[in-house]
Amino acid sequence: MALFNAGEYWQAHEAWEQIWQRHPEAWRFFVQGLIQAAAAHHQIRRGIRHGAIKHLKNALAKLEVAPPDFAGLALAAFREYLQALLQAIEAAPEGGEPWEKQSLQPLHWYRQAELPASSAPDDATAFPQ
Repeated sequence: MALFNAGEYWQAHEAWEQIWQRHPEAWRFFVQGLIQAAAAHHQIRRGIRHGAIKHLKNALAKLEVAPPDFAGLALAAFREYLQALLQAIEAAPEGGEPWEKQSLQPLHWYRQAELPASSAPDDATAFPQ
């Protein structure tokens, strides 16, 4: 998670793939969703619109079946963010405002995401490194 939250999306993808290869079936689908979210962010950074859209759709399909606090993550908020990101990229006109300049957000712990912004330090909502 630290890699994803640090903006190291390709490295997060690779790390989660190592986990995905070793986990039992119940977790594999979920981890694959995280891998695809990381791949989408990597594609956004590289300016590859088609790849970003494809990976966001695949990530959402895999993450939508998990409970909102699965594995202690603020998954409902992360899914909402991914959906909004997908909609913004799809709606961006050709030659208009650069879609790849979207604000990319970290993945949060469930309980930390529930805290008001003023009650937690700036770095408390991101996963520890």
